[in-house]
Amino acid sequence: MTGYVAAKARRYMGIGADRYRRADHFHMPPADLNATDLLTLTTGMGQLATDSGGSAVDPLIGLTVEQVRLLLDTLHFRIVSYRTVIGRYGCVDEYRAEHMVTGKPLTLFATAPSSISYSVGEVGAECSSP
Repeated sequence: MTGYVAAKARRYMGIGADRYRRADHFHMPPADLNATDLLTLTTGMGQLATDSGGSAVDPLIGLTVEQVRLLLDTLHFRIVSYRTVIGRYGCVDEYRAEHMVTGKPLTLFATAPSSISYSVGEVGAECSSP
C-alpha cells in the first residue's frame, strides 16, 4: 500500500473516527455512520495501516463494494474502475481510484465477505466466491 494511504490509516486508527473527522478538510468519515459501517471502516483502516490491500496476494479481507467505497471516500479517493482478478483468497476485486484533490492514482484489492455470492454482471461475476 502506498505510504500516504497507510499513514492516513494509521492516523485514523490512532485518533478514532470523531477526531479524524474534526481534523479532516472534507469532514470524513460521515458523522451519521451506523455502528456496522463504522466498525467495517475501522476494520478496513486497520488493514490498510498494516499495508494490506496493495496486491491481489494481500487484499483487504471481508469488504463489500459499498464498504470499500466508504473507505476510499474517507481517504478522499474516488473509484475510477474495478474488475475481478484471482488472488490467494479466490475472487479479489481490484479497484482503481484517484485522489480527489491531487489526482494521484491508487490500486486497491479487496475480497468481499464469504457470505456474498456474485451474480452475472456484478463485480466478481467471473469467479465463484471462496
